Amino acid sequence: MSAVVGGSGFGAVVARDLSPEEAEARAQDCYELEEKIKASLRVAQESVWDLAEALYKFDDANGWSALGYDKLGDWLAQTEVGISRSHYYRLVSVYHEMAVIRQVDAKRLKQIEPQKLQIVLPAIKSGKVHLEEALDDAEALGRRDLRERYFTRVDPAEEFRRQQNEVEVEDVDEVEVAVPMNPTDDTPVWADEKPTHNDDNAQKGKIEEAITLLNLGLSPDALDEDKTQAMSSALALLTEMFPEVVGPNYP
Repeated sequence: MSAVVGGSGFGAVVARDLSPEEAEARAQDCYELEEKIKASLRVAQESVWDLAEALYKFDDANGWSALGYDKLGDWLAQTEVGISRSHYYRLVSVYHEMAVIRQVDAKRLKQIEPQKLQIVLPAIKSGKVHLEEALDDAEALGRRDLRERYFTRVDPAEEFRRQQNEVEVEDVDEVEVAVPMNPTDDTPVWADEKPTHNDDNAQKGKIEEAITLLNLGLSPDALDEDKTQAMSSALALLTEMFPEVVGPNYP
């Protein structure tokens, strides 16, 4: 069995044949290192949620002012703190959304990376996915699989053209028709039709989802792939809601 001995970029890299005993010892060493890495990541993940909880409570109390700082930025600039404003608010937001608003148990949250919850949060807020289903997905799937499942890959121009060419069949029996008093009246037949409460909720959900996706897409601390797909999904939603504004030739 041949193997590359040495790190990538750190130290010498030597390719040579290993004896069965050497190969077995190497596999055992790497397995133990992998277990150590995973254990350290679990501890770090739990610590991030502890940090998010503390930051949320600190933010709620405007803690920086109690400590003599004029503004949050001055407190964040401390050497002992040293986190960016966007990272601060991202942790505060995800804790608020999951632990405070949706009352997800702290033990459950500590099993999931906050970054994964940012990916599924737009779908949760819009009502596309139930909370428990999204949590299960975030716990079981990697970021790449989550992005593929939760970020819509739709070409806005193509979606616009599809909507323009699609023939919608209205069920007249379920719609209150406003009949013009004068046959020559130019008033549209559907002029008095009002959106239902469900329509309002659906539109609100889509707007909230688009805003959440835009926030993720504009976050300087988010991964480039997350930002790109979040912006693409937000644009697709906005195109669906406001095709006359976005237009077919929007880049």
